[in-house]
Amino acid sequence: MGVLIMGIFPATECAELALGRAVLSQPSETVVGVYLYPGPAVAALQFDLLFDPEALTAGEVLAGDNIAAAGKSLAHNEVDAGRLRVLISGFNQNSIAAGPVCTIAFDVGALTEGVYALTLDQAVLSSPSGDSVTVFTGNGGIVLGANPFHTADADLDFAFSAHELDRVIALYTAKAHHCTAGTHDGFAPGTGSSGCAPHHSDYAGGANWRVDFPEMIRLVQFYNLGGYRKNAATEDGFSADPPVAPPLAGKGARQP
Repeated sequence: MGVLIMGIFPATECAELALGRAVLSQPSETVVGVYLYPGPAVAALQFDLLFDPEALTAGEVLAGDNIAAAGKSLAHNEVDAGRLRVLISGFNQNSIAAGPVCTIAFDVGALTEGVYALTLDQAVLSSPSGDSVTVFTGNGGIVLGANPFHTADADLDFAFSAHELDRVIALYTAKAHHCTAGTHDGFAPGTGSSGCAPHHSDYAGGANWRVDFPEMIRLVQFYNLGGYRKNAATEDGFSADPPVAPPLAGKGARQP
């Protein structure tokens, strides 16, 4: 008898705006993307990106190829210390395709290993007709030092939200996934490139570029138990027992 797995994130007519992540072994410059997944059509958007100005310095902001293709332009300004505002718009009603709408360069001057949070705030999206588009935002961050996080933990909080679990269920139902630079987690459903490190939910017997049923259920267990931690003694490298809330590594940072 077959088993039907359905996504658990509410099926609403909304777009998604999500931040990527960067992992650095030592302080240096890096780039983090902001990714749009339209549900309804999106023709313009504005958001603030919050970061720790004592540890990070925002640099060049570059529009994605989908912005130019839609005839839009990008403007940005650090309106306050640690608050970067980005506006993407144009004098047309063209829809913006899915993908990275921009990349933001950061100079990481922090010396303390840990996670430096990047947060989307006050995101406003508009349709081609000027109506407001409901948006789900996903946060990201910059990891300095060893990376203790599961691939599916997009917002780097040692737990899985319903939305993050839905993402892995989508890879499972597709029966294949591949590497891509066009998504916030670096993966997309379907066959394609395998030129990156495998997804952490693709581990049983070695990576085969598909999330099988026991691997998907493993993440459901983590979700139900409220968190996880890194554990080299398990097959997938993680345990479903969340760590005690760690001390801050610095303003806006947290350690595993």
